[in-house]
Amino acid sequence: MKRCGLLLVLILLVAAACSGTALAQEVQPDLAMLRVMHGAPGAPPIDVIVDGVRAFADAAYGSVTPYLAVVAGSHSIQVVQAGTTLPVLFQTTVDLKVNSYNTLSAAGQPGSFTVLPTVDGNCLPPLRIAAVRLVNLSPNAAALDAVLRGNVGVSRAAVEVPISGVASGSASSYTNTVVGTYDIDLRQPGTNRVLTSLPDVPLVAATTYTVYGIGLVDGRPGLQAVLTSDAPPFGR
Repeated sequence: MKRCGLLLVLILLVAAACSGTALAQEVQPDLAMLRVMHGAPGAPPIDVIVDGVRAFADAAYGSVTPYLAVVAGSHSIQVVQAGTTLPVLFQTTVDLKVNSYNTLSAAGQPGSFTVLPTVDGNCLPPLRIAAVRLVNLSPNAAALDAVLRGNVGVSRAAVEVPISGVASGSASSYTNTVVGTYDIDLRQPGTNRVLTSLPDVPLVAATTYTVYGIGLVDGRPGLQAVLTSDAPPFGR
């Protein structure tokens, strides 16, 4: 049991080396980073209980919590409605590696609740480059494409960066792109049909990002894109 050993503290952001690339956060030995994304349409605010400790409280739909530091290793996870202990909406076990960043994404709908664990990028991309991935949490979008559209670089050249065919309940790999301001479209796979869009998004150098597709295609709440940074820019 890890109830007494669970360490829950807000992260202090530091830089270190990572195989020649800046590490986003120097994690103390035996620690990992964990946060929660609530992407389950129709579900109330949630609490996440880690090894019997209420580690994340009152996470609202569409929100992403700050990272917390926890002891690396295997942890029991329970998701409940905010302020309650029962019923347990979903229960699982996750294994968190030392020095890893991790997100638990609440997905599905009431009656078919689930949690998608993902490992977040913590080795920052090179200078003048940002890295972006797509996580599809929409329960009725069998797959989604993301397309980043912008005029970037010294020449202000038009750029389109595709992330294609991300199935519901899964995450793409990270895709590198030149820094700049982009419109980020979520599209019906293999078509130009834009389902939702984030306009004028500045992507900062040496930063990793996740675009979460949440909500329902042609339903309520509607499909929307939520952008988060997975690690702070080097030196911040």
